[in-house]
Amino acid sequence: MLGRLFDHLSRHPSGWVARAVAVFAVAVPAGILGRSSTNVVWVGDTLPVVPTVVQLFRHGDRDLSGYLAPPREGRWEVFPRADSDPHCVRPGPGGVGRYSGYPAGMEVFVWPRVLWAAALGLPVERDDCQFTIERETAATVGGIVVGLFFLAALHIGRPGAAFVTAGLLATGSVVVTTLTQLMWQQTGVAFWMLVVVLVELQSAGRPGWVGAGVQALACSLMLACRPSAVTFLIPFGLWVVARDRKRGLTVPVAAVVGFLPWAGMYHAVYSTPFGPSMAQLGEPWTAAGHVGGVLFSPARGLFVYQPWMWVGFLLLFRRVRTDPARRPLPPGWYPFTLAVIASHVVLVGSWGCWWGGYCWGSRLAAEVVPVAGLLVVRPVGWLLRRWWGWAALAGVTAAGFAVHAPYVFGDGGRWNIEREIDAHPEHLWDWRAPPFLFRERE
Repeated sequence: MLGRLFDHLSRHPSGWVARAVAVFAVAVPAGILGRSSTNVVWVGDTLPVVPTVVQLFRHGDRDLSGYLAPPREGRWEVFPRADSDPHCVRPGPGGVGRYSGYPAGMEVFVWPRVLWAAALGLPVERDDCQFTIERETAATVGGIVVGLFFLAALHIGRPGAAFVTAGLLATGSVVVTTLTQLMWQQTGVAFWMLVVVLVELQSAGRPGWVGAGVQALACSLMLACRPSAVTFLIPFGLWVVARDRKRGLTVPVAAVVGFLPWAGMYHAVYSTPFGPSMAQLGEPWTAAGHVGGVLFSPARGLFVYQPWMWVGFLLLFRRVRTDPARRPLPPGWYPFTLAVIASHVVLVGSWGCWWGGYCWGSRLAAEVVPVAGLLVVRPVGWLLRRWWGWAALAGVTAAGFAVHAPYVFGDGGRWNIEREIDAHPEHLWDWRAPPFLFRERE
């Protein structure tokens, strides 16, 4: 029966069966795993997302001043000083009002859940209800990210390889410790990025006007989530122009038009059309100065917290890259994908706070992890056709889960607090006591 299913998926990777499998066999389990975390995670960065949507729904504005008035309740209690603003909010024009200190793109995902909760009569103004909404929405959207990844992977490798690689992504990557936990901006970028890639792969690089419209909308929403999305948008635009000049011009123009409402709102609230993240440009920058840490740090490294990515180096062998059982990938697929990953890693590695503060693993690079995972699909398929390959995949699967389990099902996140990581970033290179081996001091 499984063989017949795989055969059907191989012949119809865009059919309704593939979509049903992506939802019920991939996205739902991935979301459940993220939601089952016993680590009650919350940080100030994502705190304004749900309150802003509730404020818009109830009062028609984005002002969060009511949450900051003493006595502060719920999660806002962590910021007890009434004479100072939390890092996650910023004053409005002329110092009037208080607004989210982060881009607004993630609010798109929260609206349906807030409306549903309000329709059920739940107290959406209360912090505990808002926290539940955030956790449930994050688990749902993070699960969908894995489902979209699976659908894209079906166009790259065989169904078995798509399943296994989606499993690696769901259980042994930032998906389980970041994307399914809170409404991080990286979740939205990864979501819309995979929408763009999926349309490109489904159409073999020739989407019609509907597909191009979907891509343009996804690009504008991606940029609304996080300005770092330019590390995808620029390589994607160049890749499209090289193959289809007309689409390469119309998609960016349509994406800019789609971003204009966001730009207008940003300018009205933050006096810049690019949103509040522009203030972070004032942080110290060193061109590619911390790329080694982004890739190999025992506390944040891409290849440490996604150990299965090492399998991707098998693409150096032509017989692994070429799968005669699959239709050819769009021309320039590998250079485009590598350009996206490299440019984002360089961007993160150039920022002074390249470790991303108090977080787990490769959070700042999370948005390109699914795209990097697509490079692993064919190597995984190649390994699955060899008996020893199964053992290798079992090893990287176990390693991937092992480095994230202390955070999902334990108190591993306290490593950042114990080490005072923002004040002592040297601990980011301490292989003697990495976060995944953390034991709370007695």
